[in-house]
Amino acid sequence: MANISGLDQNSRRTLSALSSVDNTTIVNCWADPTTHRLLVDLSGGNTYTASDSIVLTGSNFTLVNDSAAPTASQYYGTNSGSTLGYFNLPSSTGTVSTVSVVSANGFSGTVANATTTPAITIVAGAITPSSVNGLTLTSQAIGFTIAGGTTSKNLTVPLDASVSGTNTGDNSANTSITPTSLGLVIGTNVQAYNSNLTGINQALTTTSSPSFTAVGATTFTGALSGNATTSTTAGNVSGIVAPANGGTGVANNAAMTVTGSGNYAYTRTLTNTTNVTFPTTGTLATLAGSEAFTNKSLNGMTVTASTGTFTLSNSKTLTVSDSTTLATNAITLGGGEVITFSASNALSLLTTGTTVMTFPAVTDTVAVLGTAQTWTATNTFKQVVNTNNAITASGNAATVPITYCLNTVTNNSAATLTITLTTTSAVDGQMCIVRVLDYSAAAQTIAWVNTENSTVSAPTTSNGSTTLFLTVGFIYNGGTSKWRCIASA
Repeated sequence: MANISGLDQNSRRTLSALSSVDNTTIVNCWADPTTHRLLVDLSGGNTYTASDSIVLTGSNFTLVNDSAAPTASQYYGTNSGSTLGYFNLPSSTGTVSTVSVVSANGFSGTVANATTTPAITIVAGAITPSSVNGLTLTSQAIGFTIAGGTTSKNLTVPLDASVSGTNTGDNSANTSITPTSLGLVIGTNVQAYNSNLTGINQALTTTSSPSFTAVGATTFTGALSGNATTSTTAGNVSGIVAPANGGTGVANNAAMTVTGSGNYAYTRTLTNTTNVTFPTTGTLATLAGSEAFTNKSLNGMTVTASTGTFTLSNSKTLTVSDSTTLATNAITLGGGEVITFSASNALSLLTTGTTVMTFPAVTDTVAVLGTAQTWTATNTFKQVVNTNNAITASGNAATVPITYCLNTVTNNSAATLTITLTTTSAVDGQMCIVRVLDYSAAAQTIAWVNTENSTVSAPTTSNGSTTLFLTVGFIYNGGTSKWRCIASA
């Protein structure tokens, strides 16, 4: 009998299902006759794997990588490498590799042995808590304020203050204390000091117009400042007042007083220890001001005001270190000699020692050093020594100026030497001597410029020596504007 879907051979209904191919055809489902389990016709080795974790082999289902029985504290699933199997559950304990301290809220710290046996040190810095033990601390522009308490009160400290002893309450509790028992009343405020004021050993500054009532011996140690416009006939200060506090620093005689006249400031400027003796009366002179002296002598020298005579005593020597201006253009000496100055020209005599000068008996001009002079008369000289002008050739060429009579030219290398004699501003008849030294012992050719020969020709070869001069004499010829050779040796 053919199998009809939904019926067996006895025409009894059986379990059937729709085909997964077309979702229309009815197909039979088969079961095991003994176990009555549904049979599945598997292809491909009779093995099925679902979702890569469940394996169906025949009629048995197994888990992937379920080769060993799990132990305690294990789970089945995937590890970090996405591998299926049994793995250990995370441990509830662990280790700390290092310890550090993070600074915050005014606290900082350090850690010793951070990776082994840490030792932590906490440092409290500038903390800003909102309150401490119920008290609120507030920083002010000057000072600070503390507020709090069961009944809130404020303590504000704007200046430096020191608190000690027992609190006796507000000042109203002290109103019964009299100045006699304290020894000091400042305005309307009573200050708790003993009768001889030994408790005051600090700077005492008064304001407004307080009154000081002292009882018994009154000794102030320290600086006392205030308004001292009130004067009394009794001594206000006893002892020596230091200069820094306005005193003299020494014990002066009672008659040593200083009286001021005029509404001007008085300043004394000292640069070192000074001892000045003042006259009994008179006006002191200044260094830079203009004052008229009367009845004065300067180290034996007397100036007579009526005649303007300057009188010297003793050896009668007048020494002028700089310059002297006379009212007239003549000086009369003691023997009747007269020195007359022309116009307003100045006469300066500079000597380096004792000097004797003999002037001519007639009117004449005296020659000076450093200036060109024209001699019109016959002058006799024992010796004339000319200053040597040393010239080193450059590029084997040298120029001889007209300002020297004696010139020495040294060649700068072993080659032909060209010597040029300057003609600009030369004067007819002017003399010039040129000495030539070689660079080495080898003689060199000499070329002369602005020269002419006479019966003596300018040499064209040097001596070939560094110590023996070739000496050539020239005289300037104004007619030809040439230096004429007159001697050679």
